Amino acid sequence: MSPFFLLCILQRIVLCVFALASPTAMMQDGKLISEIGKLFGDALRELSEDKPEPAQPAAVMRAIEFPQQKVAPGEADRKKHADRTQALAAVIQSWVTQTCQLDEAQREQLQTAVNDSLKVEAERYAKKNDPNRGNVAFGPTTPLLFVHSDNGKTTTVNGQEIDSIGAIYSNELLKVIQNDILTDTQKELLMTAMKERLEFQNAAFREYVVALCDEELFLAEVQRQKMLEQFSTGSKKITSPFYSFIAQQYYLPNKSLSEVLVASKAFYLDSRQKGRLKDLLAGDGNQNYIMFQSSEGADQWEETVKQSVPKQRTIYLNAVAVRIGYLERSLKLTPEQVAYLTIASKGATLNALDDWKVATHQTIDQMKQHMAQQQGNFGFSAQNISVDGLDKNEIWTSAIREVHGEKPSEERIAAIRRAKSNAVTALLDQEMWLMPSQRAAVLKITEAAMPANSVKSDYDQYVRELILLVYPLHKTPETTVTEVLSESQQAVWKQLKGFFQFNQGNANYVQIPLGDQGGAFPVQLGE
Repeated sequence: MSPFFLLCILQRIVLCVFALASPTAMMQDGKLISEIGKLFGDALRELSEDKPEPAQPAAVMRAIEFPQQKVAPGEADRKKHADRTQALAAVIQSWVTQTCQLDEAQREQLQTAVNDSLKVEAERYAKKNDPNRGNVAFGPTTPLLFVHSDNGKTTTVNGQEIDSIGAIYSNELLKVIQNDILTDTQKELLMTAMKERLEFQNAAFREYVVALCDEELFLAEVQRQKMLEQFSTGSKKITSPFYSFIAQQYYLPNKSLSEVLVASKAFYLDSRQKGRLKDLLAGDGNQNYIMFQSSEGADQWEETVKQSVPKQRTIYLNAVAVRIGYLERSLKLTPEQVAYLTIASKGATLNALDDWKVATHQTIDQMKQHMAQQQGNFGFSAQNISVDGLDKNEIWTSAIREVHGEKPSEERIAAIRRAKSNAVTALLDQEMWLMPSQRAAVLKITEAAMPANSVKSDYDQYVRELILLVYPLHKTPETTVTEVLSESQQAVWKQLKGFFQFNQGNANYVQIPLGDQGGAFPVQLGE
């Protein structure tokens, strides 16, 4: 490849970056990576006249990176690692002591084993050269990532395989304890307790993923149970909370729900739900956006919007259809009531389409001005129609009141909220090694902190579980924490809370910092 060839490509990428966003927005918007990747591929095809081949955004970005240098952790990273590992060792030590009923001599042995393991771990980490250190937004001590192992499977973030330092350390320490300290009877107690702990976590994660599906598909109770059964068996059973309809792996190890849920095989879903599921699973990360290139020209931009309208209409109508189906089943609506809601859904869709067209044309008008002022090729995007505002659409909500009255059914909302609370409890268990007797009290804490209704953030697709974790950490009174958690667990709680940045002027405003890369996800918590 000639230097001139590379220069042409890099010039176009730089133009794209400046056209798309400000530096702050770039750090906060993961879709920028996809857009740069697409432009890079277009440039390659134009200059080399090759046929297009699909490429993952992360893979494209790796292709243009400079040769990676091995980077050893600095002093600040070593301190974070030491603090997190010491706190983790303390909660494991307490958990094993209580679970296996260690005598005084064994407790002394355990203390020595912990001290030795921490020394070995600190030396190992200090020597660790990680070529990907600068390519991940969150460091290895980040809440959730520190202890996440997905049952020993490889964890991938932004195309990079990462080691869960806390999970690896935990396993090694437990092996030492089992081999060198415990009696045969105590070994059985340990293995039984560890198996029960893992089953609790996995069950909570499965219910949580069902709840994520329920939020979009409006499942009946029998359907929730069928889906839960599907997620509990077979080689693809769920053992992690990190699933999305379209997996964004820039920050957390998200997987696509298409790995475990396919419309054609989900026999328990009706036709409306299958249609909605296909919409949700369609495409890659760019499916949330319509992509434009300056080389196409303004007329083609307008034509692209025009051609997108039928797709946008279908997306919205399918989203309304699953709501009609749920109301029809749960309220036993008459055919006349179903017809009334169907007519209202079309009115709500027209209303939403008008709003979408206005917003999209505003983006295009801004890009027309930009194209007139700046030469060179650039790319930009407009978001596909969002159904998040559907349940507040006046046409739709008015129609629901006609058939249902003022107060909506709270059973489904409560089930989703309970599943999220239970999943957060399991995530806290991974970090703090709760005793089984503590789970009910911690669940009470998480339930009290969760918003009353489903609240979606613009950044859910990237850091949803971190956002959920913020709620109990931020909203739980310190007196409650000290009543429920042991001293060693309180130390971990403080570490988790210390990761986030809270705003004194706005009690519900939280920032999730992006570590060495700078920037943060700004999140407004719900009530």
